[in-house]
Amino acid sequence: MLAIIVTMKAICPICDAPVTLSNDVEPSEVVTCKECSSRLVVESIDKQSVTLIQAPDIEEDWGE
Repeated sequence: MLAIIVTMKAICPICDAPVTLSNDVEPSEVVTCKECSSRLVVESIDKQSVTLIQAPDIEEDWGE
């Protein structure tokens, strides 16, 4: 039995490189651009279109 892996593509808002995402990606998920290493957040998913934004800087008090 073959496993079929479906992926979606988005564009990095920092360097305009294509970013490959798994088909089970969800809004607010954090991903990394392999081209520029920027941390990105999945802002929205509309059918097969995914919008990414730059992730905010990590604050020291997150999770407290």
